[in-house]
Amino acid sequence: HRDLHSFPTRRSSDLSGLGVLPEHRSRGQAYEMKVMQRTLARELGYHRIKWTFSALRSVNAHLYITRLGGIGSKYVFDTRGSHDSDWVTEGGVPLDEFVVEWQLDSERVRSRLEGTKPARPADTYCISRCSGSGPDRVLDDIDSEPLADRVVCEVPADFQHLVNNALDRAMDWRSKTRPAFARLMEQGFALTECFYDREHGPRYLFERGTKGQPDSGHN
Repeated sequence: HRDLHSFPTRRSSDLSGLGVLPEHRSRGQAYEMKVMQRTLARELGYHRIKWTFSALRSVNAHLYITRLGGIGSKYVFDTRGSHDSDWVTEGGVPLDEFVVEWQLDSERVRSRLEGTKPARPADTYCISRCSGSGPDRVLDDIDSEPLADRVVCEVPADFQHLVNNALDRAMDWRSKTRPAFARLMEQGFALTECFYDREHGPRYLFERGTKGQPDSGHN
């Protein structure tokens, strides 16, 4: 099976990414571009595409993980040099990322593209404890050593808003989730969903034992 990697490198001429101008966002163009990428990749004989996204951007996670059926298989520490390069997209907050693996021919991906919506997890252990409301929501504590095999974690509703307006809070979210998310990956968890809770906002679902399995996931 052939893999297509969409990782950016430190040389600007090698950058590969997906971008939609602000005035054209929220219209489905990003989703349509990824679907077209899948079609073209399959025609060329590729069966998996890998790329990264900023780990606390829940809008991206919802698109890549829940709508497109990718799986967050690895946590990567600040590979773009966000403090001293042209990639200072998060105000100097370390640009940690999840690696997405998109198994193009898996049942998980096919079902998501056909419009199947995953069941929201019920009675799942929440590893995060937060306080405050709206954009002032603060992460007080996070458990990086859960005993359960399925856990959820609250994440910011709009991380860019925090970067632009409350940089200290953005840094606090990064500094607390960084070791916890990395530890979950080390323990065999993968990021399998990003869903929205009316009371708490966006939450990530992590499941143990799904990493690297093309047909993993639940419907």
